[in-house]
Amino acid sequence: MCTDKPKPLPSGFKSNGELVRSFVNYFQDKVSMIHSSITPSFQTSDIGNVSLVSSDLVSFQLQSTEAMTKLIKQCASKSCPLDTIPTVLLKDDIILSAVVPHITHIVNCSLESGQVPGALKVARVVPRLKKEGAMIIISSVTTDLLATSPS
Repeated sequence: MCTDKPKPLPSGFKSNGELVRSFVNYFQDKVSMIHSSITPSFQTSDIGNVSLVSSDLVSFQLQSTEAMTKLIKQCASKSCPLDTIPTVLLKDDIILSAVVPHITHIVNCSLESGQVPGALKVARVVPRLKKEGAMIIISSVTTDLLATSPS
């Protein structure tokens, strides 16, 4: 059983939820401020009489194992701790030939159904902090709270 005492919240916050909402509001405000400061590089009057073509994407083309093999081999060889197989090993001809039919099946099922398996919807977020001391605040926020924060 865990005997560590919970770390106190930064001053001014009564609950973890309030702290998370504060983070969300801060970043939403920051993005809005940046968005409003960006000016378009051209005016709509500069477009002239260009007709815009509209088309709907109704379906995706299913992929072959050859296309998937080529795509995987073209990927950068970077890996993430969440990867089941490091990319360098995945690109090995023997390993790739064994797993590419399964990868192709997963991709094609996702393209046909429009759904991605939940196990593949995992991300690793590493904050890049510019201010000293900010890590103290972030370390007290758990990923469970971030996942349930309002958007």
